[in-house]
Amino acid sequence: MVDPIKVIQKMIYSYYRLIDAAAPVTELKSFFDPVGFEIVEDELIIDSLEEYGRWYETVNRTLFNCKHSIEHIEIVKCGDGYSIATIQMRFTAKTAFQNGNTAESICVDAQIKWKLRHDSNTNRLYIVKYYISKKQLIIA
Repeated sequence: MVDPIKVIQKMIYSYYRLIDAAAPVTELKSFFDPVGFEIVEDELIIDSLEEYGRWYETVNRTLFNCKHSIEHIEIVKCGDGYSIATIQMRFTAKTAFQNGNTAESICVDAQIKWKLRHDSNTNRLYIVKYYISKKQLIIA
């Protein structure tokens, strides 16, 4: 029998590997619930695949050498087909100024929470809610 916790862990690692590789946005959109989802980071709220696509394209134009280092994952099954994954991670990247000649290094320690829905019809997991809480931001 497949361990649902391991399936969620694999999904989390797969998602961030794809982001770090600047994978096509279509591959990333498949992680989100087609019925509806929400990503919240401070004032930023993304609640459609079109908005997610625009956000992702902007990230890929302005950041490079992205690396998400997952430090810890805690998963709680909530019942009714839902789970909550709390992810402690460090994100590092370089950002280029308009002239393209100067880059800054950024490092963010963050806590990410995913609310996941298991679709029993397709046997797939989808992200329904995605919350980002920054603990520390360093720009060098």
